Amino acid sequence: MFSILLRVISGVWSAGLFCIPGDTGTVYLTFDDGPGEETTLRLLDILDRYGVKAVFFVIGEKAEKYPELLREIKRRGHTIGNHTWSHSSFMWDREKIRKEILKTDSLIQAITGEKPVFFRPPGVFCSPFWIEEARNLGHIIVFGSVAGLEFEEHLSRIEFLPFLHPGAIVIMHERKSTLSALPFILEKIQERYRTGKPTEFIPRTSSDSLSHDPW
Repeated sequence: MFSILLRVISGVWSAGLFCIPGDTGTVYLTFDDGPGEETTLRLLDILDRYGVKAVFFVIGEKAEKYPELLREIKRRGHTIGNHTWSHSSFMWDREKIRKEILKTDSLIQAITGEKPVFFRPPGVFCSPFWIEEARNLGHIIVFGSVAGLEFEEHLSRIEFLPFLHPGAIVIMHERKSTLSALPFILEKIQERYRTGKPTEFIPRTSSDSLSHDPW
């Protein structure tokens, strides 16, 4: 029931973007914790089949190991976001946090030629310094409003259908279970919504929109 938790948090905490305020018919997909040797290319193939573009929030340590996968994500028209270097949720040393964000930015830029705009902290309940430092470095902080879709098909049906809404940012992960659940998820999304390109976040995001309850 993680989507319920996200909805509650988004109503009281303006630390980042949980959904796109004012959107009337679009859903945005994101994938965390890659790139992965066994998952990334297969996810890209599924997204191609459904004509969907997503944000891949990559972990620096993994991106360093699989630079060719980062290049392939970009080549296929997706967006790459910063998901920290080590995914350490409860790091409290500001200097280390800043270095992790900058190191991941630099690696992504060196591999793809573009510095990431979006940043996703390592969990909603992470050290707040991740958010503060990323914001100070000019990133758009992206959380999400719908999650828990990709673990098992029956959970997808329970969690996904009641909480999907216009402007939703859907959080998924690079897991083998995602590969099984994703076609079902995409078919259900596309019955009711268009799937937006991640770059649509940028012109529709401002400090004003982040300070109001998106619900």
